[in-house]
Amino acid sequence: MLLKALRPTLLWVAALSILCAQTVVSAQATPTVPAPSAPPAPSALAVDVFPESTEITWLNNATYDAIHIFRDADPLAVLGGEAEEYADDSATPGYHTYEVVGVLQGQASATATRRAFVQGQSTDLIWSPLDTLGGATDSAQAILAALAANARTPLRVTELPTLNDLAGYESVWVTLGTFPYNHVLRPNEADTLERYSAAQGAVLYMEGGDTWFDDPSTPLHAKFGAVSTNGGDSDLSTQIGIPGVCLIVLDADYVGENSSIDRLIPGTSGQALFRNDTPAYDTVVLRSLPQGGYAVAASHEFGGLQPLGTDRAGLMELYLDCLELRAPTNLELRTIHPARGQANGGDRVTLRGQFTRQTQVYFG
Repeated sequence: MLLKALRPTLLWVAALSILCAQTVVSAQATPTVPAPSAPPAPSALAVDVFPESTEITWLNNATYDAIHIFRDADPLAVLGGEAEEYADDSATPGYHTYEVVGVLQGQASATATRRAFVQGQSTDLIWSPLDTLGGATDSAQAILAALAANARTPLRVTELPTLNDLAGYESVWVTLGTFPYNHVLRPNEADTLERYSAAQGAVLYMEGGDTWFDDPSTPLHAKFGAVSTNGGDSDLSTQIGIPGVCLIVLDADYVGENSSIDRLIPGTSGQALFRNDTPAYDTVVLRSLPQGGYAVAASHEFGGLQPLGTDRAGLMELYLDCLELRAPTNLELRTIHPARGQANGGDRVTLRGQFTRQTQVYFG
């Protein structure tokens, strides 16, 4: 009787045991396969810049199926998983960011990243800091155009490269702007430019309305052979070329930014190249550097000059002659008045021929 009474309970327990057993067998028959995890990223990424190519190397930390390389976030190459180097032959002058990603079983690794500066074939660097770009006069663009018109290959950047990257340039042109769109040199920037100017044959041009008096003085400023004892006013007028070693003897109307212009005085090793007409004070000073090369200090903006009897390209030709940065032969037609006051007549010197223009602009 007792067994008969317990029969429903026993049947329920037996059924439950069978169900549990089936569940275990089912779980064992279809195991869960974990998704593959991302492989470790490549390491020791290095970028070495050479005149004809940019060499990228890295170390693989897994047996990848493929290596993906990006330049400035754009796909550059897909290589076999064993590759640990790549040569980029198409990088333009300026800053570039390289990224290397390893791929294994469809999973991408984290990104190895390195930023590098490429000089390429550029001969002259123009640095125009970002905080100067709001001004009405784009002096850096005017310098770039004038250099290109003289068969130079200029590169414009908004971030100052390192000393090692500057070393390959024949000249460096710095545009610090005019108040309120002016840049105050940071100590590390001044140090980089000062050390560049110490190299044999270096040519450094620096313009700025406030850098010579109002801004903090640095060892770099002493390189230019210019002294400023007055923060000046908004009084730039006709710029008069002063005959001397550079023979820059043309005049130029000034139509650029004109606020708080420092008044320059040549020091014992400097020589004035341009003087403001009214009121009279010097605006450009040249110094021959002891180890060869030149430093040019300017308180006006090159882009604000309208030379009489020629154009900015003609003025740049005189600068290049003065700074011994000879342009290749076969220059385009130039008309230059050799003496001021002869904008509408007098003897003229003309150079005829052809030239090529090469320009690189990189904002970054």
